[in-house]
Amino acid sequence: AALALGAGDLRVEAFEARLGSALAATATGTVRGAGDLSPWLRGEGTPGAWGLEVTTDVDSLDLAWLERMDLGLRRVGGVLDAQAVLEGTVASPRVSGTATVREGMLRMVGAPPIEALSLDLTLEEDVLTLARLDAEVGSAPLAAHGSYALDSRVLDLDRKSTRLNSSH
Repeated sequence: AALALGAGDLRVEAFEARLGSALAATATGTVRGAGDLSPWLRGEGTPGAWGLEVTTDVDSLDLAWLERMDLGLRRVGGVLDAQAVLEGTVASPRVSGTATVREGMLRMVGAPPIEALSLDLTLEEDVLTLARLDAEVGSAPLAAHGSYALDSRVLDLDRKSTRLNSSH
């Protein structure tokens, strides 16, 4: 990571996160109002009023790494592209972003296979929106869109499917 402390701000100029040898994410941004960090580093004061302006990008991440996690998944595939933006203050952060999955597939124990998965998600002002989901569950097509309000936990989902076969 390349960090630069300027007059009143802390800049993240080049941050990279990796999964094995694959580049998983990059980040750039600014923490405004950071100023003198020494009191905070000594445990005095609070960074709550510091302003945030950080962008993180995930480009063409192979989702196969999820197979190594203990999630009951036998096989996972696909490519993830995403961007997240963190704004506001340290005490009151706001997150927004987008995510796209292409060429996805999922095999879970005791469930029909999910193939030809593609989806587009957005997060804005505490609403997660599924703009589009297309997949084949077993051999049946599935299409869905909807939203989930994070603060009220209200789900609004429309789906269309035919011939769902759960014998896999």
